[in-house]
Amino acid sequence: MPIVFLIRKFYIYAIQTGHNHNIKMKKRLITLASIFCFLCHTSLFAQAHLGISEIEIENLYPGKTFNQGTTNSSVYYIYAVMPLGTFYYYFDASGVTTSCVQIPNSVMDLNSQVDIYNGKYVTTSKTSWTAYLDGGGSMYIRLLYSDDFKFYYFTYRNAE
Repeated sequence: MPIVFLIRKFYIYAIQTGHNHNIKMKKRLITLASIFCFLCHTSLFAQAHLGISEIEIENLYPGKTFNQGTTNSSVYYIYAVMPLGTFYYYFDASGVTTSCVQIPNSVMDLNSQVDIYNGKYVTTSKTSWTAYLDGGGSMYIRLLYSDDFKFYYFTYRNAE
């Protein structure tokens, strides 16, 4: 995540140059961190895309290549690599997304998302959250991982 890298570099610069007590420097750092959190929140929430069709998802990402498949239980899905990880969208018989699975790119990305979810959504356990959506409805988010972190992923589904 380039913005995290920039914030870290900015912070290190402030400390090395003795400006760590400078109010202007602190305000810049807080502004950068706030922008990062807002962008991550907006992007994470938007990429679950529950309740829409395959065509609608593809239209949201012009030029993005989506692959497709079918699960062992004959559930159709599409997937694509996005900046925050690989997203899998699962469809019901009417062609509407019922759930989404995201595999983050790294443990660092996973930890960033957990921090954002802890601040923005209702925490229902240490690995699950409920997001109350604008216009009504809610989304249930769950983190699954192995003890050795060899695998980890988020699931998204309607909470109703």
